[in-house]
Amino acid sequence: MPRLGHRKSRNGCTQCKRRRVKCDEQQPCTNCAKHGVQCSLSLLSDQSLPSPSNSQISGANSQRSRANSQTSRASSTAIRTPSVGFMGDAVNSPVPDAVQQAINSPGSGSTVPTLVVSAPQDPNPLDVLSYFMIETDSAPYTDWIESLELMHHYSTSTYLSLSNQKELQHILQIDIPREAFAQKFLMHGILALSALHLAHKQPDRPALTTISTHHQNLAISGFRTALTHIAGHNANAVFALSSLLTLIAFANLAKFSPMHRPDCIDSFAEIFMLLRGVREIVISARDWVIRGPLAPLLMAARLDESQSHMHPNLQDRFDKLSTRLADERLDPETRSSCASAMADLKQLFPRVLAQTGRSETSVLMTWPVQVPTGFIALIRQRHPAALVVLGHYCVLFHLFREDWFIDRCGARIVGAITDALDDEWRECMRWPAECVALEVDSGILNAFIGTW
Repeated sequence: MPRLGHRKSRNGCTQCKRRRVKCDEQQPCTNCAKHGVQCSLSLLSDQSLPSPSNSQISGANSQRSRANSQTSRASSTAIRTPSVGFMGDAVNSPVPDAVQQAINSPGSGSTVPTLVVSAPQDPNPLDVLSYFMIETDSAPYTDWIESLELMHHYSTSTYLSLSNQKELQHILQIDIPREAFAQKFLMHGILALSALHLAHKQPDRPALTTISTHHQNLAISGFRTALTHIAGHNANAVFALSSLLTLIAFANLAKFSPMHRPDCIDSFAEIFMLLRGVREIVISARDWVIRGPLAPLLMAARLDESQSHMHPNLQDRFDKLSTRLADERLDPETRSSCASAMADLKQLFPRVLAQTGRSETSVLMTWPVQVPTGFIALIRQRHPAALVVLGHYCVLFHLFREDWFIDRCGARIVGAITDALDDEWRECMRWPAECVALEVDSGILNAFIGTW
């Protein structure tokens, strides 16, 4: 007798997949309409992204089909902010006209503006935030003692884990909480991050994760409202929360169990979008922030541009990979997107490896902002060429695994990518897999490179 019940489908919207709820696949789906968030399926009905040809698709297994319904998110390029909001050089790159116009034309009251997405290159900083709203069965009860515990933990422990620079630690401990007293959405962001950090240190308290989700949702809700009118009274809080949201997103990814490993590629792509879009939001607040107490965060962790010499062995490896990515069997757009991402990665590698001591995590955050929008779309499609480039980036990401909000994300994504590729492309992932298996740090990695 056939089994009764709902039909199994992998074509649901991105938002329902994120919340792990059943999607009815309407355009928009009922769940998204109920919660008032942008549904990825409604975007799909209006615009589409180029898909790889049969010869290109042959390099990845059927897992990639799960991501096809999510490619429409790439049409809303945007969002950037390095961890803890340390913007570094990325703040100084050009802002797309569509984003700047949308940010400079806020609505009134508490109405969240809808940014018109006229082309895949036009980012939508607001829509991407809905991905990080997590549906829960019920809102947890949080009393004032619990909130005080989280605030105490943040001001005595969490802030120290976010930077190794004394000046920035002072800002994180004193100035950002002071801004939060006037802007509740920032306070919720602080409590959400603190709860995740405390859950990391005390894994026997699983309720902390639910409490963090509660505060995260409230933070994003208030943040969306604040974005309708960024001005002197809230610019610092907007800037601070944009940074904390990035940390929260990474921390949520870090706590995923191995059984969810295939999903981490999609989550990583969404964080890329978060980085790109928040960056545009931060730029809109920069004129106020640069004159206030949070200004040092804008200039923290700038990479040394003089450190661009690459070890010959590493250069040879990247040259061979670049040749592989130039295969004429790939369509021109794919070759162009992957070549651009690879060129930026080749610039980043020697600069990160040249860092001594504990580096700020923000040094990793320039690359996700620099890569073409189409490259992120290819990641979602599980295109083998894009996945291989991403896998090499994850080697650098893995170097920062001692940061609790990074943990083993790099290794987990390398594993997911390796599983998604066929034998031909999997060979290109041998070196990244070896690096994460050896638990290398930057010194060991440099020595390892020298032994090839």
